[in-house]
Amino acid sequence: GQLQRVLDQVIRAVEFLFGFTLAAGLVVLFAAITATREERAREFAIMRALGAPGSLLRQVQRAELAGVGLLAGFLASIVAVAVGWALTRFVFEFEWHGSLWVPLFGAIAGALLALAAGWWGLRDVLRRPVVETLRRATA
Repeated sequence: GQLQRVLDQVIRAVEFLFGFTLAAGLVVLFAAITATREERAREFAIMRALGAPGSLLRQVQRAELAGVGLLAGFLASIVAVAVGWALTRFVFEFEWHGSLWVPLFGAIAGALLALAAGWWGLRDVLRRPVVETLRRATA
């Protein structure tokens, strides 16, 4: 019983740390997107002025955000699995039964969260008129 209570406390601590890290990562991602917002607006305005359709620019933006999120989620879940294995094997000396689905779900979750943060931070960049954006760039 006492061992189970200790394990429950360790699990809760790891879950809290995971949640805190996830929230901090989202804040950093949102800050990075917001910091590059005007630069992205200028780049997209120039591409639109040269004839790139808005749909292509939206696809490029989504692909970039999804790629970054996939990579971040995959790497984070691999590290989480490795930490879980190390704790199980060396600290608690139990047999480890990890799931190989964790990296897949982590990558998908990372992509979805990055897309959501990117949409929130860049939602008006592609709707802004090209002339207005280019005038801001020269001012």
